[in-house]
Amino acid sequence: MHSVRSLVLVRTLAVAFGIGMLLALAAAPAWSGGSRMADPGGNAGNPRVYPPGSNPFGMSYGAWTERWWQWAYGLPVAGHPLFDETGADCAAGQSGPVWFLGGVFNVSGNANRTLCEVPSGKALFFPIIDVEWDNACPPVDPPLSVDELAATAKWYMDLTTNLECDIDGRTIENPWSYRFTAGPFGVDVPAGNIWEYFGCPTPAGHYEPLLADGYFLMLTPLPPGPHVLHFTGTVGDPINFTLDVTYHLTVVPDSRSTVGALLETGVPGLSGLSEAGKSQGAPSTWGRMKATYR
Repeated sequence: MHSVRSLVLVRTLAVAFGIGMLLALAAAPAWSGGSRMADPGGNAGNPRVYPPGSNPFGMSYGAWTERWWQWAYGLPVAGHPLFDETGADCAAGQSGPVWFLGGVFNVSGNANRTLCEVPSGKALFFPIIDVEWDNACPPVDPPLSVDELAATAKWYMDLTTNLECDIDGRTIENPWSYRFTAGPFGVDVPAGNIWEYFGCPTPAGHYEPLLADGYFLMLTPLPPGPHVLHFTGTVGDPINFTLDVTYHLTVVPDSRSTVGALLETGVPGLSGLSEAGKSQGAPSTWGRMKATYR
């Protein structure tokens, strides 16, 4: 990224992060559209994970990455599973053969979710750590090109220094092989969306383009019963942020789980922003949030 507006954007982000220096982004290769993978291998020793080059349920990892972002941005903040640190809202927006999990929109980057129930037969798709970039929030004028958006997302993920995922105590081998990019793609956001929560003027509607980059895993359906899923990743210097999330999942044979049924009936306390999330408040800038979430 060599344009003046790109360097201004980087400097703005540097100030937002409290970094007293101007960061320079390396030039990125031309963006070809669609999605691509960093490494087509890396599935040896991971029987519970779909291989990077596979097409689970008829779609590539890159396509599922787009779907994940459309799910994450397609829900209002009230009752959003990525604001909830307990897992009680994990059924929100879920449908089809794949359920989405994820990080947490709080300042610390930590969550220990104990109330998440998943119907049996559902694959699980989630990022260990990832980022997306767009022109909607924070708004950029003139807008960044697709190549510039991709280069910004790539710059963040190139800072990754730590990556780990464990399923029931078994560590995923070579998680670095599960890096994917996606886009350009669009999202439909509702009223009360995440971008509005962080102070951006984004009424309900369709927004594009978005470019995403990160480390994603698609787990084969887990057997009924309790399971522990833990993942952590670090975006290194100069961001220096670590995400650390643990799900204590219960896979239930009935598709109508206890928590899901309670959410449908509107029982108080099981939907809406968690008390922990409310007490944290919003990060000081959308740029900080984008770099620290996932």
